[in-house]
Amino acid sequence: MKNLKDFVLRENDIERNGHIYCKVCDKRVDGELLDLGFTKFIPRIKCECEIKRDKENEERERLMKISSLKRDCFSSPLQHQYNFERFLNEKGQAYKVAYNYAKSFEQMKEDNVGLLFYGDVGSGKTYLACSIANELIEREQVKVKIMNLSQVINQIQKSAFKLDSNEIIDNLSNIPLLILDDLGIER
Repeated sequence: MKNLKDFVLRENDIERNGHIYCKVCDKRVDGELLDLGFTKFIPRIKCECEIKRDKENEERERLMKISSLKRDCFSSPLQHQYNFERFLNEKGQAYKVAYNYAKSFEQMKEDNVGLLFYGDVGSGKTYLACSIANELIEREQVKVKIMNLSQVINQIQKSAFKLDSNEIIDNLSNIPLLILDDLGIER
């Protein structure tokens, strides 16, 4: 039988028959004694509870990151919900282009390919742009920022004494996907 005196017991561990088990799922958590020559130790094996807890923690962290990315991306909480499934004209060319852009974003980014949506007010340009952003944020946790040109100019003017305007432009150009909305409305 192995020596368990150096094995660190956790709150949900119990010792039985010379081995350590999880109190909750009853899975053995002490591995076989490993002799590395200069030291010996008993590795811990994750039980079902630990595996489940780790997955839940990973999912919670993923959701928190998505929430943070969406807060940084969008100016309106309504935009957090914009997605391809809810777009009314899913047969249209703009929808197909936007959907394929989001689906192939890594390649588009590598090839330095952008999109320009133009059309009448209310045609869904902003909705499609937000759908791309949400898809990338939710699927890959890509940092995306949606701004209009006046916001960019205001940001440069506000920080005129703090940061060099080139630094602001550098910061914006380092965002994996920068969406300029309502381009041309400033006329």
